[in-house]
Amino acid sequence: MTNYKSALQSLTIWGGLAAVVAALVQIIWGVAVSPADQVSLGQHAAEIASGVGGILAIVGRIRATAKIGGARG
Repeated sequence: MTNYKSALQSLTIWGGLAAVVAALVQIIWGVAVSPADQVSLGQHAAEIASGVGGILAIVGRIRATAKIGGARG
């Protein structure tokens, strides 16, 4: 495998985080979270993170003080 992506782009990471959150919810509040809800939670978290990342990229480009690209050297 030669293609790389950040950990935050991995649905496996988001799924794992959803499982941890579901376990904590069950332990702390005693609310049962089904496996289907865990999958849904992981997918929604990934979608939200993607949206936040897009917003940060746009804001970062607007606030930037240097141009993109150009000659190196």
